[in-house]
Amino acid sequence: MSEDRKIPVAANVLGTIGTVLWCIQLVPQIWHNWRNKRTDGLPASMMFLWALCSVPFGIYMILQQVNIPIQVQPQIFGSLCTICWVQILYYNHGYSLRKSVFTGVITAALMGGCEALFILTLRIPYNKGITWPALLIGIIATILIA
Repeated sequence: MSEDRKIPVAANVLGTIGTVLWCIQLVPQIWHNWRNKRTDGLPASMMFLWALCSVPFGIYMILQQVNIPIQVQPQIFGSLCTICWVQILYYNHGYSLRKSVFTGVITAALMGGCEALFILTLRIPYNKGITWPALLIGIIATILIA
């Protein structure tokens, strides 16, 4: 989207509503895990893949310059998925609290660093009209979340 185009207010409002509804879906799960001190039936691989897919989704949304709530949504969703993943490591896989939190923080930092690196790297060709790398990133994100 060019910088001279303004995003309509309705798009921002609907984007905010969509972001809130999409992201709060994991809050009851996080609460349930914490309250019961177990994560039976919640696969670690699914939570990790969901957290991982937030990286290419974030890259794609930021490169597309969509409204801010939609740009922020992948990071919020990825953070909540990472929290669920850390809970699974702690409650079901026998990690100590320190080890599980350390693993989650390092993983989140690596994902954030990769996202920032890709955005900075791909923004230059994207602004010159070379859009296929951004499209490829969006396709990868869709495959990971499926």
